[in-house]
Amino acid sequence: MPKGERYRIEASAEDEVRLRMWAASRKGERRLAERAQAILLSAAAETVATISARTGLSAQAASKWRRRYLEAGLDGLLELPRSGRPPQITPQC
Repeated sequence: MPKGERYRIEASAEDEVRLRMWAASRKGERRLAERAQAILLSAAAETVATISARTGLSAQAASKWRRRYLEAGLDGLLELPRSGRPPQITPQC
């Protein structure tokens, strides 16, 4: 989308259920909860400034997650693999 064009978010019913679950999760990752809340607020036609104030995300981050949701759906909100050396201590240890 061209710079400055508004993103219109329409979450499907299945996506909305999963987003609400992620946003309400106390045990889950805090960052994923913030992203889910940002998408739910976007679907409710809130402005980026409002989303930023209610979630604690910067306006740039809120826009980034909105864009990634539009491009990849729920998978766009998950962490991407990072470059670098793989961890030496794994969760299986």
